[in-house]
Amino acid sequence: MPGIIQIDDMNQSQALIGNNDEHLKAIEESFDVVIHARGQEVAVKGTKIENVEKAESVLINLLKVIDLGNNITIKDVEAAIKMAHNNTIQHLLDLYDEEITKDAFGKTIRAKTMGQRIYVNAMKNNDLVLV
Repeated sequence: MPGIIQIDDMNQSQALIGNNDEHLKAIEESFDVVIHARGQEVAVKGTKIENVEKAESVLINLLKVIDLGNNITIKDVEAAIKMAHNNTIQHLLDLYDEEITKDAFGKTIRAKTMGQRIYVNAMKNNDLVLV
């Protein structure tokens, strides 16, 4: 059962697909689906509806991250895949709305997992944090 995702512009499409289709390949391998990207359309096909839906949710949520002006890397894709497997993909955008700090080169440092986000918030709100 195929699912088709429309992408607004080619820059978003390129960011979503990644270099040499690395982002799509990671999603395909994780969910046992086939993803075809043509122009500004991405089609997801697979034999298990649940896997197709999870792959689509990863793609849609990564597009939302790109819409916020963030560049995504393979690590972001892997984090989104893990969240989809854990049925927490709806919280992916929460990871990108708060900046922890910037490194020496001006690159933004953010929490990559919900556990890291909870830990950072605990450090902000408490004098002592035990893990």
